[in-house]
Amino acid sequence: MLTDYEIYKRVDAMLPAEVDRELSETAISCGEPESAIATLISFASEDGLLTDKVIELLSSEYEHGVVALTLGAIVDAMKQDAA
Repeated sequence: MLTDYEIYKRVDAMLPAEVDRELSETAISCGEPESAIATLISFASEDGLLTDKVIELLSSEYEHGVVALTLGAIVDAMKQDAA
């Protein structure tokens, strides 16, 4: 099982450089990796840059907590937009 910090690093590496990372890096430096991940995927989603691979990774790693809730909201919004 990966740590939250390892997952953050993987997600960060999977997303394009144009995704805003300022707030997520602040959360990491404050010791809040789950908040950092949630912030990072929120910005990626807003920019239309959240990939299926990132969604799959996070879905397999998180069932509860802020990352799971954020991801669920993003996926629901994507489904509504597709409909």
